[in-house]
Amino acid sequence: YIHPVKSMKGTRLSQAFARESGFTFDRDFMITTPEGTFITARKYPLLLCFIPTVMTNGIYIQAPDGEGIAITYQDFQSSLQ
Repeated sequence: YIHPVKSMKGTRLSQAFARESGFTFDRDFMITTPEGTFITARKYPLLLCFIPTVMTNGIYIQAPDGEGIAITYQDFQSSLQ
């Protein structure tokens, strides 16, 4: 298993690429408040019901109600500028 987004549902893999820092795409993303405080399942257990899927250009997150959002790497770049 890898967890692309910390505290969200894991993705089962038959094989994975290991880097010095861990498996590729494992906990590469994290949800935070606008101030940068980490949001984790310890405080918000419903996060474990969200399903992240790695895409070639970012990540897709599906909510428990079936709604979803695609977030691209370009979206992150825009917020840094």
